[in-house]
Amino acid sequence: MKNIYYFLISLLLLFSCEENVSDKLMVSSTSVTLSNSKTYAEITITKGAGNYSVSSSNEAVAQCFLIDDKLYITGFNIGTAIITLTDQNENKVEITVTIDELIYRIVPVTNLVMIKTGDTKSITNSDPNPLYYLMDTASVIEIGGTKNNLQITALKKGNALLYYLKEYWPTAIYNIQIIDHYLFTVTPTTSSLRLNTGAEAEYYILSGCGNYALTISDTNVLSAELLAWPVEPTINHNNPRIVRIRALQRGSSELKITNVETEEVKTVAVTVG
Repeated sequence: MKNIYYFLISLLLLFSCEENVSDKLMVSSTSVTLSNSKTYAEITITKGAGNYSVSSSNEAVAQCFLIDDKLYITGFNIGTAIITLTDQNENKVEITVTIDELIYRIVPVTNLVMIKTGDTKSITNSDPNPLYYLMDTASVIEIGGTKNNLQITALKKGNALLYYLKEYWPTAIYNIQIIDHYLFTVTPTTSSLRLNTGAEAEYYILSGCGNYALTISDTNVLSAELLAWPVEPTINHNNPRIVRIRALQRGSSELKITNVETEEVKTVAVTVG
């Protein structure tokens, strides 16, 4: 009878161990050492429940990115950091990162990208195989196109971060802000202008809704027209245009540039002669 009892206990312990192992989160390595000759480490998730998240106890020493079932740890400063990987069942595994020498890195360039809800903007890259990492916890954007010509579509208000990586280190960061209306900005910002008769001047609409209206208080003194932007606009130019002003005769007149969607107005007082 005792033998049967011990046998049953052994089976229960065995099944319990198997269940614990099957639920465990496992990775290919739990410790890495980084240096100038080895600036990043690739860790494979070998077992887990999915929907992983990752954090670093010291981002000044080491940072990390999750791409599919791979965890990429990049080194920066001398010291130690603990990378914690968590799955959807709250299983955790810790990876110890040790760095004994300063790893020289390029400071990433940060680009502010504003996109109106419903609009799409492109990010181009000549790298033959560019690598991006997206942080978009609120799902405010949708990514399409190709790696060399990403199409970013704004779904709802909020913000997301898009990292362009080289050797799994961010060399460019796109801070993507989803907004209701584009900011209305013109340059030069001066509100007065003096011209000789027959002369021309240009104002530049750097950002706006794309639908603009020009109003002139005295059309005998000056004229104005909207022109297309002369070169391909950058991701920071939202519906840019050129306002060309012509001085017709001596006198004073007021030019108003209106952003139709928001009814914002930029006013320029023009003196001719």
